[in-house]
Amino acid sequence: EKKYYKNFKQKPKSAYKSYDLETQLNCFPILEIILNKKICLVASNYLNCIPTLYSVNTFWTFPKKNALTTNFHRDLDDLKFITFFIYWTSAGGYEQINFTHKNSKNIKKILKSKKNKYFSNNFNDFYKQTMPGYGFDDNYMKLFGKKNITYFKGVKGKIIVADTEGLHRGKIEKLPRLATWIRFGISTGRDTAIEKKLNINKLNDENLRFIKNSDYNYVFRELLK
Repeated sequence: EKKYYKNFKQKPKSAYKSYDLETQLNCFPILEIILNKKICLVASNYLNCIPTLYSVNTFWTFPKKNALTTNFHRDLDDLKFITFFIYWTSAGGYEQINFTHKNSKNIKKILKSKKNKYFSNNFNDFYKQTMPGYGFDDNYMKLFGKKNITYFKGVKGKIIVADTEGLHRGKIEKLPRLATWIRFGISTGRDTAIEKKLNINKLNDENLRFIKNSDYNYVFRELLK
């Protein structure tokens, strides 16, 4: 509907431009992905519980601007959560440092190696040192090396699933990137206020019916009380 149209001539003052929640949930392709059977089951299996949708963000990221999230960092949303990134444009990409999301034999081996001249060799202390983790990119690269960094190229239509409690960053190249993240947690996470931002009266009838008739509408239980 025209009343939901955005002014694309408006120039962003930062590296990002995000859409409000009502606009996103009135976009049927986004809603289809949120309530997709495979998406919901992956979230449920990883979290080992009924997942709660607590964050949806569709955003442009612009090159040649100071984008903080192009530095490795951790998301600290909930005790456990999972993130789905959907690429709407073929631009940029995503990187994550392997093994940094939880304690394991692999991370212990790396932290105790002779290469580690930068962080504690104890995972819990390493986690605290890298929370949220900005500003250590050079040290991460020297310690982990390229072989322990997984890269996904941003391709239109690609969906990337990640535990973003691990150290990760967006890769911005020459073109603007349009992407959506969808996050499920075991509670409402740090974005509890999201439900206060959602005005159900601004959602169109077709999308509300789609949510109501979905077998997986329970993920909206915190948003559509």
